[in-house]
Amino acid sequence: MSITAATCRAARGLVNMSQDDLARAARVGPSTVRNYEAGRSVPVANNLSAILAALEGAGVEFIAENGGGAGVRLRKPSLAIFDNERIDERRGAVVMGISGHRSAVVPTVLLGPLPPGMDALSAYRQHKTLLGAAIFHAWKRQGPSLDEVVVTQGDIDAARSVSPQPEPSARQTALKDADGRSAPPKAQPAAMVRPVSKTSSKPTGKPGRLPIPPRRV
Repeated sequence: MSITAATCRAARGLVNMSQDDLARAARVGPSTVRNYEAGRSVPVANNLSAILAALEGAGVEFIAENGGGAGVRLRKPSLAIFDNERIDERRGAVVMGISGHRSAVVPTVLLGPLPPGMDALSAYRQHKTLLGAAIFHAWKRQGPSLDEVVVTQGDIDAARSVSPQPEPSARQTALKDADGRSAPPKAQPAAMVRPVSKTSSKPTGKPGRLPIPPRRV
């Protein structure tokens, strides 16, 4: 998808991004954005692709020319959460990448008390579905143009209200037997089978004779 100076300005206006915001999100110099939108210069290919990706990550969809001219519009909110989570000991949080060259932060205090032998990273992965929904809620609440999305307890509560199915707690997950296996299911009682009598299989009547139907008068 191509981008022009006009569509770049229009895209920024749709998501309420300043030129400095766009420059930070795309990791380019502010003068690169200003000169491009003013028509004074065209960024190199890598910088232009970064600007396009930053605007798309903020929720803008670029429309190709299809007889009515190129344009931009707001895309239905979507967010990609990458499987590169790690523990930030200094901040006391689990951090992972999200789309648009940004990151999401889940404070470990939100994961609750952890049982012995389970760290915050394992607890995050255990509740990844719920926390992913919380990250999406925080992303919409704080604004897609931010470099970092920080999850709060309110985001988790909002995600749980949308998907109220209870999840096993970290403590419940850790309560397994010494071999690391869950308790085996209870054995079902054997089916009651009535023995077949030996005489029941004997044919009745004389062999080779078929019953003769009564004659009609």
